[in-house]
Amino acid sequence: MECAECLVGMWEGWSSWSRCSTSCGSGVMSRERSCLNGTAGVSGCPGDTESFGQCNQHSCPAWSAWKPWSVCSASCGNSGVRARSRDCYDDSIGDIVTDSSCGQGAATEIETCGRGPCPVWSSWGRWGSCSVSCGVGWSERTRLCRNGTVGDMGCHIGKSLDKKVCNTWDCPSTCDVTELEVKNRTLTPDALFAASSEMVGCEAYNARLNGDLAWCPTTNDTKRWIQVDLTTPMEVTGISVQGFVNNNRVKKAPKYSWVSRFGVLYYDESTSLFDAVRDNAGRARLFSGLNSPVSTDNRHWNSIKSRIWKIQVLDTSPTRHGCLRFELLTCQGNPIMGRSSEAGSGMEI
Repeated sequence: MECAECLVGMWEGWSSWSRCSTSCGSGVMSRERSCLNGTAGVSGCPGDTESFGQCNQHSCPAWSAWKPWSVCSASCGNSGVRARSRDCYDDSIGDIVTDSSCGQGAATEIETCGRGPCPVWSSWGRWGSCSVSCGVGWSERTRLCRNGTVGDMGCHIGKSLDKKVCNTWDCPSTCDVTELEVKNRTLTPDALFAASSEMVGCEAYNARLNGDLAWCPTTNDTKRWIQVDLTTPMEVTGISVQGFVNNNRVKKAPKYSWVSRFGVLYYDESTSLFDAVRDNAGRARLFSGLNSPVSTDNRHWNSIKSRIWKIQVLDTSPTRHGCLRFELLTCQGNPIMGRSSEAGSGMEI
């Protein structure tokens, strides 16, 4: 065979480079060529059919360090949350890129957090002793703000100190107390007494102190009051009250009965209305009564001048069937029922 007829191989040109195997962080790309009329690696086509090169040598975008945690959303307790974040940073361009460029991982982290027990009011302590032994005074009680200070959330509503009025009864009178002689029938005729109701034999005028009978309202009486008209305004500083031992003198009345709680009212000529005897705090006084039918108890108040006096019965023993005897009190030296103090020798019952 003549040499002119021998075919000598030769390389074709290289193909274009392939796409880089990675978008960043030292990837690999390749290209190829073919040997025409020959075999690669022998005469005419020395070398390789494939060539490799490096690409995208720049580093990949990476997460930055975590930023500090945010402040817990709750100021106390364990129900709050806090968060922290980080950026996806591309060194090759020196800037922050989208979070997806950093592949795995999250740009934000959230976790629960707590900042200790919440402030809360403690229970109220006991009331302290009254600031005075009589007259209007104050009693105090306190509470603490646990796990905080007053004004913190949880201790921002309400106060740590509470006060109430105490010992609202009047101080003992400095005068010598004497009876006003309501029990004297000559000075206070039967017609000056009135009541919301009365049992036969226990009419209102029988409510005289130390008498053999008493005033007993009917059992269906829901108002239960008795009043006496002194015919002229008198200074009154208190009242004596007694219960009643029946001894079978009145058939329908209980054997033993007494008033255990009551109020006292007086006629105010300036308003033409009845007003209650009040304590130094301006509240209507509710007097404790008796605890037996044979005792006599006195109740006092600052002197009030009035003509008509009313006793409002609130609680009795037996229930709905309490009987009452009473006497109004005044300071010795005050005119007694329009007469001098020595004029107390009238007939009594």
